[in-house]
Amino acid sequence: MKNKRINKILPFIGVDILAVIVSLFGAYLTRFDFIIPAEYLQHFGILLAVFIPVKITTFYFFGLYSGMYRYTSVWDLIAILKATIVSSLLLVALLGFAIFFSGIPRSIFLLDYIFITTIVSMSRISIRLY
Repeated sequence: MKNKRINKILPFIGVDILAVIVSLFGAYLTRFDFIIPAEYLQHFGILLAVFIPVKITTFYFFGLYSGMYRYTSVWDLIAILKATIVSSLLLVALLGFAIFFSGIPRSIFLLDYIFITTIVSMSRISIRLY
């Protein structure tokens, strides 16, 4: 029974991992006007290694993988907002205390929050519309 549940949520976790990658890259592209300096690109892989587990774990604890996506409602969008706010604040705290934002523009966190909220919300709504 538990194996069936894991098989149901794996595609959504995959989509959310892709959403994290796209939102972080989109944040960098937006911040640097589509020309990312090389010194910032070298930190991108390390940031992804931190962003993906933090965001996916936060999404799991806020119940984003527990519902029927055919019936996505306003309550699910509120849960997405809560999960993305908490995950972004966790990342700011974690990276702020660990490396004091060295090599990371602080505007990336706000842009990433906007992009991840939009992408995850649209992925859930698109399943309902389909």
